[in-house]
Amino acid sequence: MTKNTIKILSESGLIEDAQLLLEITSGGYSTVTIILKDGRKFFGTDTDWFNGFRSLRKRTDKLGIKILVQASRPNCWPSGMSAQMSNGKKIYERSLAKGAETWPIVDSFDEADISEIGTLKEQDEFNKSFYDSKKAR
Repeated sequence: MTKNTIKILSESGLIEDAQLLLEITSGGYSTVTIILKDGRKFFGTDTDWFNGFRSLRKRTDKLGIKILVQASRPNCWPSGMSAQMSNGKKIYERSLAKGAETWPIVDSFDEADISEIGTLKEQDEFNKSFYDSKKAR
């Protein structure tokens, strides 16, 4: 189990510390748990930590809680190979710009600036636009 401190933007608009736990279950699934300062826990389980985190965000997004990590940015997403090799912990910071064929790799749970954070819907829309732009080239 990995335990880290991360930042969140709470429903009240305050930036607070939260605990992040990364675990692999006995069945081989990856669980991401966030424990807020007030004791509330949110978790998501999936095939890797990136998708487990997206599952967790289905609940936090609805509450207006923003988790200030790279995996919350609309333009960040793992490739299939990076998801397998890092269990979703390493993701690409992608761009829609023409000619951009290589993208920086970031850690899913490293801190991200609040101005870069988006919703799951925005992340899904960017991902679709990204793949549509690749097909058009």
